[in-house]
Amino acid sequence: MVIQIMIPTPNFRSLAQRLRNRKKLSKKARFFRFVVVLVLIGGGGWYVYQKTLTGPAVGTVMASATATDPKPQVELEQFDGTYFSFVHPMNFIEQVAKPQPNLNDIEHHTFLSTAMTSQYLTTIVEKFTSTNLSDDSSYNMRFQNPKKYQRKILVVKNEQVTVFTTDDGTQFEQSAFWLHGGKLLIMTLTGLSGDNQVTINEFTAMVQSLVWR
Repeated sequence: MVIQIMIPTPNFRSLAQRLRNRKKLSKKARFFRFVVVLVLIGGGGWYVYQKTLTGPAVGTVMASATATDPKPQVELEQFDGTYFSFVHPMNFIEQVAKPQPNLNDIEHHTFLSTAMTSQYLTTIVEKFTSTNLSDDSSYNMRFQNPKKYQRKILVVKNEQVTVFTTDDGTQFEQSAFWLHGGKLLIMTLTGLSGDNQVTINEFTAMVQSLVWR
């Protein structure tokens, strides 16, 4: 009995073909990786270029944020008179020389601002037995001329204070009339026209700080 053993013969052609196919795939893979690297490098360069272009815009935003920082507070000083006290900016200096008071004046003070605006602040307390502000000639003159003097009402310490504002393009003026216990306080601030809102805010703060004594 003869036993035949079959030993498979390698198909060298098929093996070589597979090796060639693998080499082709390897070349494609390397080419694909090369393309990916180029894309990444190009994208990174474009990103850096864009950041360079947008640099000044970012700086501008930061500058605007800095500009919104709160401004330094104005230094204040308290003035104590005979019938009242109030707080005013420190650059308002009381004048030693005082004008001749009216017969009804029981207290009179004048302040001059050392700032560039050259503002004058006068505070007068009069004896006033009437309960109608129109009986005061200074108040009535402003009340009768609404086109020139704008009127508004402030409530300070639960009492009404009438404020008149006028601006002729050169001079700006605000006057407050406060009737209290048989006395009338008239506070007037005059200065050059300009940043009127700042002046309004300062004047309102001074009026609101006043305390009768």
